Amino acid sequence: MIRKFNELFDSEELKSNFEIPYLSDKEGFTKSFNKSMLDPTMAYVNAVLAEYPILESSFNIGAFDTEYGKAVFIFSESKKPVDGRNFYVQLSLQSFDKNDYIGGFLVIDKSNPESQEDRFYEFDSFKESLKVVKLFLGVCEQLNVIENKPSVLN
Repeated sequence: MIRKFNELFDSEELKSNFEIPYLSDKEGFTKSFNKSMLDPTMAYVNAVLAEYPILESSFNIGAFDTEYGKAVFIFSESKKPVDGRNFYVQLSLQSFDKNDYIGGFLVIDKSNPESQEDRFYEFDSFKESLKVVKLFLGVCEQLNVIENKPSVLN
């Protein structure tokens, strides 16, 4: 017997297991999805990731809420020691609107956590804010955080 496609989902059990949450209108899904799409920091981070996909493929990404909105951090560690030392690196990104971007990075020598270098910048445009990302990726190349990758600075 040949069945129509929609007949496969006739039972409530199958519907609950395979139906897309958005279509089934489960509480919370549409609200969180829409909120994250409108959040200026998430829009900013998504644009940065589109510009530099290596950030998504070679780094870990985390986020937290602050009193000023969401902040995102992109982090990793040296894959090979540099002069016998390993490093932790972190890029922090935040935006409040399309004319206000904050970007910064942190470098910690894991053998001496007390010594750290951090730089934070404010920018008025998305294009200008990419300078800190490019600077961060240059530091990551020098510290062997990005392994076996062609130069990301070209």
